[in-house]
Formats: sequence, structure tokens, C-alpha cells
Amino acid sequence: MYNLDGIYYYMTAKVFAYLAGGILGLLLSRFCKYSKNEIRVLIVGGILLIVFSAKQFIFYRQVLQNPEICFFEGQYKEEHRSHDVVWAMDYGFVRDNGDRKWVHLDYKTKKNIFPEDFEKGPQYRIYYEKETNIIVKVEELEQ
Repeated sequence: MYNLDGIYYYMTAKVFAYLAGGILGLLLSRFCKYSKNEIRVLIVGGILLIVFSAKQFIFYRQVLQNPEICFFEGQYKEEHRSHDVVWAMDYGFVRDNGDRKWVHLDYKTKKNIFPEDFEKGPQYRIYYEKETNIIVKVEELEQ
């Protein structure tokens, strides 16, 4: 069975960040003393962030309702902190022929999907959602 919690956490983080930025922009335009041009920019920016938050919500809801699961078999290569979400990591895997795949996973979901740390050497089968590249299942393959 696939664990879609990582997709849910990404959705929550992104929607909340854009929504909070939009609301903050609208509040600043209302209660702070800025010039008329600055107020217009804050209002337009706030509205755009709220619209983008709704767009992100719709995108991730569609992904959660109809996930397209793919898999990649390869060896663990490296990891680094994700730029999208603060508490997530990007994991790099490579095949013997040199093909690479970067996939994402947050710390909390990783404990449920694959509690151990990835090790260099063993082969892994990584199941991920196609649109988001978020890991939904991991299998360590027999050598």
C-alpha cells in the first residue's frame, strides 16, 4: 500500500505559506500607512498569493485523489535539504547506466515509509508520485 501522507504535508505547507503571505499583504495594506501605490501593490500581491494558494490546493487535491505512481530502481547517491518545504529532504538515486532521479520526502513521513537511513550500495525500488516526485513507498531489493 502506498503512503500518501507526504503529499498531504507538502500541500498543507505550501497552501498555508501562500495563504498566510496573502492575508499578511492584505492586512498590511489596510492597517499600515503606505503610499497609494504601495497599498495597491500589497492588495494585488495579497490577492495573487491567495489565488495561488487556492491553485496549489486544487493541484494537490487532484494528486491525492488520482495519484500516478511510478517507480525507479537504483542506488542511493546523496541527499540535501529541499528548497520547497523546510522539513523535507531531496534524495538522489542513480541507476547503473547513469540515469538519476531526485525525489522528495518529509522527515515525519520518512519514519513511516522507510525508518532506516538510506545506505550507499544496496539497490532500492522507490515508488513516487509522478507530478510531485514525492516518495510513497520504498523497498530495499535483494542483491
